Amino acid sequence: MSVNDALRIVDSIIDSMRARINYLSDDLRYELRAYRRARLRKLIAEFNELLRGWESFRASLVSNHAIGQGIQ
Repeated sequence: MSVNDALRIVDSIIDSMRARINYLSDDLRYELRAYRRARLRKLIAEFNELLRGWESFRASLVSNHAIGQGIQ
């Protein structure tokens, strides 16, 4: 698998997670029940943490590929 293929896969995962976070955020905006609001906030926080991990992985993949290509 090439780095470009890996980046496409990672970008797809990141886009999907961002869409899910946006969906949950919209749901949170209209939810009236306190227990459900708390659950949605927790899910959003967990997705944001996962998203940061994937973005960090993507950045390291790009950085390592650039170093391997002699680009900095």
